[in-house]
Amino acid sequence: MERALRSSDPRIRQYAFVAVGDAARLFGGLTPAIYEALRAEGLDGVAENAIRDALTFVPFRDMPRWLKRIKVTSSVRRFFIRRWLYAIEDVESGFAALKNLFARGTPKSRRTRRADAEPREGPHTGNGVRAPRITRRRGA
Repeated sequence: MERALRSSDPRIRQYAFVAVGDAARLFGGLTPAIYEALRAEGLDGVAENAIRDALTFVPFRDMPRWLKRIKVTSSVRRFFIRRWLYAIEDVESGFAALKNLFARGTPKSRRTRRADAEPREGPHTGNGVRAPRITRRRGA
């Protein structure tokens, strides 16, 4: 793998970085020469997936210092972005609740009994008389 990472052919290098990602998944660690090749390529190149795999599958204590720094900064960034998005979501749901509250006006009962409903007979009432039908008012 190390020899393929030093190749001048971009396809061979790309396959080598895929193999590095697979090695990180399978073995949970990489050699110092491979870490240096990853560092030289950087996150913006073809090594991005291999670096992400190393961040995911290599234990933190076994990472080189530059990879630990990437892991910590990405974790902190993800934490604050998640908190920010949750706060935005809470504010939006609060505004939606207020909008619904003021759009309806005064709250009314959702269930209204029809005044002209006559009792019906039915087997579930026990006395042969069924209670009046309760309907839901739409749009309330």
